[in-house]
Amino acid sequence: APGAGDTIATAQVTSDSSLRALDAITGTLNAVVDQSNTPAYFADIFKIYISDTSTFSARTVSNNPQDDTSLFLFNSGGLGVAMNDDELNVGVLSVLSALNGLINDYYYIAIGLGGFEAQDGSPQNIFSLGGYTDVRAGDPNAGALVSWADPFARQAETTFDYRIEFTGARVAVPEPGTLALVLLAAAGVV
Repeated sequence: APGAGDTIATAQVTSDSSLRALDAITGTLNAVVDQSNTPAYFADIFKIYISDTSTFSARTVSNNPQDDTSLFLFNSGGLGVAMNDDELNVGVLSVLSALNGLINDYYYIAIGLGGFEAQDGSPQNIFSLGGYTDVRAGDPNAGALVSWADPFARQAETTFDYRIEFTGARVAVPEPGTLALVLLAAAGVV
């Protein structure tokens, strides 16, 4: 997903020729080297629509066992809903499933390197404390996403490709050409 932003304002909006189910998003987490010659990473954020709250799930998949991801779910205002660093008994890939309190609405899904933390403007962590394999809830006292923190020193990680697979989600908007046809058809009915 070239150009996916790392803030809510710069998130990539998922779209296609209809409002069909969203099966997967693929992209690349880019590494850049900072002034101390340490790799630094960006997060990618996508706007999605959760269409079936009872079956919604998001899971990172990879053939490389060293790809270490974190998944984050934010509501339409950028407040934390849930995050996971490492899927229990699976490894360093991430999963969000069986989440309580979801409604059919627009959300933002973010992927970052394992160990990433989402922060508000204070800056304080947006998600409650917990272990790596926990699905951590959004902290009700935290504000909306402003920045990211990576508290762990990185050694040999490099840029890597990712895939997020979904159930219970669809794209956020149809492509503009499709939307124009829908509006034209609606105008014809009127």
